[in-house]
Amino acid sequence: MMVCSTILNVMIGGGIGFAAAMLKNEYLTLGGQIASQITSLCVNTYFQIGMIALSLKVVRGEPAEISDLFSQTHKLVPAIVASILTGIGVVMGMFALCIGGLFVWALLSFTMYFIVDRDLDAIPALQASVEVAKGNLGGIFGFWLAAMALGFLGLIPCGLGLLVVMPMINLAMAHIYLAVSDTVPMDDF
Repeated sequence: MMVCSTILNVMIGGGIGFAAAMLKNEYLTLGGQIASQITSLCVNTYFQIGMIALSLKVVRGEPAEISDLFSQTHKLVPAIVASILTGIGVVMGMFALCIGGLFVWALLSFTMYFIVDRDLDAIPALQASVEVAKGNLGGIFGFWLAAMALGFLGLIPCGLGLLVVMPMINLAMAHIYLAVSDTVPMDDF
């Protein structure tokens, strides 16, 4: 099921990005480019929170269905806001120093999980992610380095290895989130 949802995510999310890229910039007005970017952000965020919901169910041992991929519509607005704020934070960190962007990215890596799992809004989810991640930065960096290496290996056989690697990374991240999220009391958020 995780492989099917990954294929669906890549086909739809990647298809929109591919269609926008096929329309050369001289044919696409500034308004069209902005609309394309907003559409891509919304679709990718929608599938990201759906994959998180599905991964959390699988890791918890709960029955999971492909419809879980589409069950998070009501959380789309806070997820988009959090995605934009995370992107701004990472870019600002990159301007400060390349390592700064990676540091911000690691601190905010659980934001979407808090939106999906704990039903938090964007700002409280960002705060909760920072609280959870700041005590686990070494482990988070280690995980993402391993995940990037696996992703690279998954690209070698014409990208087909990603059908195995991406669900594994999603499940591993859900497992890590569940392991560390209990360390922060949610009354503060």
